[in-house]
Order: sequence, then C-alpha cells, then structure tokens
Amino acid sequence: MTELGIDLQSFSCVGNTTYSLVSEDKGGVIRDTSRKLKDIFNIDCSEDYRRLAKIFWNPKLHKNPYKPRFIAGARKSVTKELESIMNKGLQVLQANFKRYCASIFRRTGLNFNWSINSSSYFLGKIKTLDVWSMRVYDCSTLYTSLNLHDVESSLFEICNLLFNKQYKYICIRSTKAFFACKKYNGFFCFDKELFKKAIHFILNNTYVCFAGFVLKQSKGIPMGGGCSSPIADLYLCSKEFTFMKALLKDKKFPLANYSLITVAMLMI
Repeated sequence: MTELGIDLQSFSCVGNTTYSLVSEDKGGVIRDTSRKLKDIFNIDCSEDYRRLAKIFWNPKLHKNPYKPRFIAGARKSVTKELESIMNKGLQVLQANFKRYCASIFRRTGLNFNWSINSSSYFLGKIKTLDVWSMRVYDCSTLYTSLNLHDVESSLFEICNLLFNKQYKYICIRSTKAFFACKKYNGFFCFDKELFKKAIHFILNNTYVCFAGFVLKQSKGIPMGGGCSSPIADLYLCSKEFTFMKALLKDKKFPLANYSLITVAMLMI
C-alpha cells in the first residue's frame, strides 16, 4: 500500500510519483488500450487477454534484512502480445548493437558496450586478470526509478543508430526475429518509426490493479513486464555508449582505456 500511495488509515489512494490513480474504470482502460493496439499495430486483443496486471510483492531473501520486490504480474494482459513481440524485437536490437560496438572495438581497441548475458563470461574474464581489489554494486530500485522520457529518448537513439537501408525492418514472429531490408509475410514487420511507436506505447501504457484501484505507472518500468529486461539493458547500453563518446570528444583517452578494464567489472 505504501508503494502505491494508499493511505494506511483511510485506505484512500492518492498515488505518488511512480503510480498515479486512474479515474477510468478497469473496463474502460482495457477497451481503450485494445482499440489503440488494433489501430496502431493491427493486434487483436482476444477476450482471454482483456485484463490488467496485478501488482504483488515477493521477498528478497538474499538481503539482510529481507526486502520486498514489487512485481506487476499477469500471464495474460491487454498489452501482453505487444510486449512479447517487442521482447524479441528488442533482443534483435541488443544483438546488433553489440555487433556495432564490437566493430568499434576492432578498429580502436575501446569497448563501448559492457552488457553481458551470463555471469560465466565475467568469471572467465577475471581468471585472466591479476585482480587485487574488486567491488560489486547492486541497483535495488533501478526499474521503478527510471525517467520514462529519458528511457524513450535513449532507446530512440539506438534505433536511429541501427536502422538503415540494409536494416530497414525488424521482422518478428513466435520462432524468430531479425533485421531485414524488406517485409516478410507471416511476420510482424516494424520499420523504425513503428518500432519507436511500440516502445512509446509500452512505456506509457503500464497499468496495474490492486484492491479495486487501477493505477498507471508514470515513472519507471515494471518488474515482471514482458519486455522490461531488454528495455532496461538497452537504456544502460545507451548511457554507456554516450559516456564513451563524451570521453573521446573531450580527448580523455587514458580514462577511455582505463574504463575498458575497470568499468566492465563494476557494472556487473
């Protein structure tokens, strides 16, 4: 209740900077969202999916003392299909961004991307280094602290970087997704502008239910969202990329080279 801005005495909901109370009822929100999905993305929301996510918490048992993790969870929800499609599309964006940065590394020896998919990669790296001191940092409230406008502009910058004449569309279906120069039958095909619209839609249409209240998440992205993980990862990738470009622009070459070794370890 405290997380959502519900008064513990009167049980009235005023919301807060992260969650804002929606005056429209749940049915109205679902109908409006379903209509937009059809109009913009040609996605028909079936009756089974005409529902909103519920918010709940589970304990972080590895913390001392235990801390709560708030999850917006729904096996089926009104935005679930678009989130599933965009999850695959954003993974295509991640993979191509990684290749783009690998090309920079081959030419300059500077690493512009420190995101990794598995801790085994990190463990393999430190075996080859003479490590005498190391620290690990944990972002406990990363997802719900993100400014949505900043997230959107950062992801748009990556879209502008990667979409081109050769990579004109991201084509997606249940079993595969890829960049292509043309549209393919049987796939959801997003050009750059439509892909940006999908990012904007997901960031600005996160609704949760709790105790009869309907709330809209106006800050941050939901834990448990269908594509929250790649959104957060690409946002951080964009910030790292911008940071490295600024170092080179300011001719801070020693720091850029130093970052290659140390920042990768600190970001884990």
